[in-house]
Amino acid sequence: MLGQKDGAIAQLTGGIQHLFDKYGVERVQGEASFLDQHSLSIAAKDGKDSLETQQVLIATGSKASQLPFVHTDKRDIVTSTEALSFEEVPEHLIVVGAGVIGLELGSVWARLGSKVTVVEYQDRILPGTDAECARVMQRELKKQGLSFKTGQGVDAITALPGLENVNITPNQWGQIEVDPVTFGTDVQGMGHSSIHAIGDVIKGEMLAHKAEVPRI
Repeated sequence: MLGQKDGAIAQLTGGIQHLFDKYGVERVQGEASFLDQHSLSIAAKDGKDSLETQQVLIATGSKASQLPFVHTDKRDIVTSTEALSFEEVPEHLIVVGAGVIGLELGSVWARLGSKVTVVEYQDRILPGTDAECARVMQRELKKQGLSFKTGQGVDAITALPGLENVNITPNQWGQIEVDPVTFGTDVQGMGHSSIHAIGDVIKGEMLAHKAEVPRI
């Protein structure tokens, strides 16, 4: 399954490069920063360069957000990125955050045999979406074996040899024995908030069609 995932990623990235070549899009690899509204500085491995442009479209994608009091070791305490690469199905998986990413990954591992517990600070899953749709989704996910702890915030996560303790407190400490802990919390954008921006870098759900539609 991991091989299929890696193959799909390679196919998608290769397809994008093919489209660049087909339509004459120049690709410059490096870290960009604004000099002004029409000038960019590019820091690449082989030195610095600059670009002049009439329009800038920011579509930097995203990275998984981090809770300030939690260290992710990318083995037992992971983000949604590492949760795509578990070599074995975890016996028990805690998902922190009941947004679309956390629920998607939780449902995948539940169907593969993992016991999945979702912890959400808000009083229901999918905060910000239609409440009735969220109730229907939670009912269906429970049928898949997921369990939910809503209205409960994570205060601390401690990794110990062979045992991880997740402390959740509505009013008092509670501990759940888990294998890995996955952060399905909202994703933060990596770009500069000016000019034009689409995709994960702007507010809203991190879904491909949200990036495709605005600029077509």
